[in-house]
Amino acid sequence: MADDSAELVEQTATALVRVMATRDQEWAPVREELSALFAKAAHVAAAELERSRTEVVQDPALVGEAIGEWKAKLRRLVRANPETAAPMREILGRLNTDDVQPRVSNTITGNVTGTAVQAHTVHDGVGNTTYGGDHVEQSHIRAGRDVIGVQNNHRDGRDSDQER
Repeated sequence: MADDSAELVEQTATALVRVMATRDQEWAPVREELSALFAKAAHVAAAELERSRTEVVQDPALVGEAIGEWKAKLRRLVRANPETAAPMREILGRLNTDDVQPRVSNTITGNVTGTAVQAHTVHDGVGNTTYGGDHVEQSHIRAGRDVIGVQNNHRDGRDSDQER
């Protein structure tokens, strides 16, 4: 397999598992599009993708194993059908484009009363709720210049709080 195909397979497997583990709304179209690359075995590939998704959602520690599994399957697919590399590259391009998180920019002038939120995504509202995603906690601060908060990173099921 050519070096560029090996890199394509690696990147596609990684992006695929990231989507299956974290993006509920985008999962079904990705599953269908990728399984279609397996042609006559598309129904089998779709079932295996769904099984992998169930496993990584239930146990995020299996993400690495799922990436390895799909890397091997995609490698065999590209070796047997080199023409699948082009549509796989298109799928990867869309997955990577979707990965780019929009920048957040807030300008607050004057005094803030209540809650000011700067976040990529907030689930379950704002107020007396707890946001469990990555964020910088800046409750009850008044800032004239530099702002100090606590950065909360929630990756791989671990919390790491760092003062910023």
